[in-house]
Amino acid sequence: MGASGPGGRSPVARRVGGRHDWDAGRCGGGYGGESMSGPRLRVRTLLIAVAVLSPFLAAGVWLFQIGQGLEDFYGPGGFLDREHNLSNTIAAGDGELARGRFAEAETLYRTAIRLQAEHVARSGPKNSLAGDWFLIGLADALAGQGHAAGADIQYRKAVAAYDADTNPRNTALDAVLMRYSAFLRREGREDEARSCEDRAIAALDRSAAYFREEKRGEVAEALEGRARAIRARRVR
Repeated sequence: MGASGPGGRSPVARRVGGRHDWDAGRCGGGYGGESMSGPRLRVRTLLIAVAVLSPFLAAGVWLFQIGQGLEDFYGPGGFLDREHNLSNTIAAGDGELARGRFAEAETLYRTAIRLQAEHVARSGPKNSLAGDWFLIGLADALAGQGHAAGADIQYRKAVAAYDADTNPRNTALDAVLMRYSAFLRREGREDEARSCEDRAIAALDRSAAYFREEKRGEVAEALEGRARAIRARRVR
């Protein structure tokens, strides 16, 4: 029989029943049970919930991003809307130019320049479908109003824009050069006009050779025909 102290309890019993009672509670599970019902349980529950719901949250973010992309492309003020407005403005300018309403055409072409700048700022130059053809229209509109200096600047800008495209599929450069050449001839600048025609012929020859190699004979023949027409006009 072991030793006992006052009250008939052993020292171990007294320790358990006295200031070390929390040890007994911990060993018995009481301490652990109390903590799991507190902050630790809430954190653990939250982590489990996040683990369970994370695939759904990721899918929700993905769907939102897709929806935002579609809105940016198809929605009001989106990519297609901006392209539509730009193309319509250029077409309206072309119509006014064809009717000889040069001041109205100038206004529309300048609006197109602003719209394209805003469009490129949002979508990038590679995404614009309209190109730079309206620059030559603006030059023609200025020339039609007798603004020769301003027209010359715009013709040069148009030529530079198309000349920068070294792709042999670029078959618009000759048309831009010939429009500039016609302006230069009206201004009595024959040497500069002939230089533009030489560049137009060279551009057509390069593109024709490329399409010959690509087995696109019908395209090459059309380009060669345009080059012959320029040469024929110069002989007369």
